[in-house]
Amino acid sequence: MKRIQIILTFVLLSISTFPGCTTDEPITVVSHEVGLIANSSFEVGFSPSLYGWETNITDTSVIHFAKDAPVGGGLYSVWLKNQWTFPGEIKYKVIPPNGTHRYRLSVWGKAIRTNSLPSSGSIMLVLKHSDTDSLLSSIYFSDSVWTFVSEIDKLTTTTADTLLIMLRGNPGQFTSGYVQFDLCKLVKLE
Repeated sequence: MKRIQIILTFVLLSISTFPGCTTDEPITVVSHEVGLIANSSFEVGFSPSLYGWETNITDTSVIHFAKDAPVGGGLYSVWLKNQWTFPGEIKYKVIPPNGTHRYRLSVWGKAIRTNSLPSSGSIMLVLKHSDTDSLLSSIYFSDSVWTFVSEIDKLTTTTADTLLIMLRGNPGQFTSGYVQFDLCKLVKLE
């Protein structure tokens, strides 16, 4: 998209230099992608925020923010602790449009060890239909550097459905540390 904007800017600047040509008319570049998560970078303005996200716990030792983000991710990322009984977890609910559509789920993640035990976390996409939850996708993170993952799924949904995007620290008994997430996006492709 950025490349298209650069090319469009170059073309507009070139046209405006020709006699009799103006660029006074607004030009709109239409993207066919619709982002479904309002707060994908975990900040509003220049402040950390979980706006739109739900948490399973209010303990800031389990869920809080780190002033560390991947390139393009702003200033902050969300920080989720690995904890055996109640790992840090946040989720975002999306009411999908009816019908069959392709979606791209993507996120940046980074796992940080605090002792000799491994650290990891996961992103999950869950389809909630009535009282039934179906896990559609699950991706685990264990890299100690910012790592990007992306997955495309084709889903058929109805008015009774909700999509849940869940980010969590690893609930395993033999883990420690925490995981950071940023730029979590669910995009409707078609």
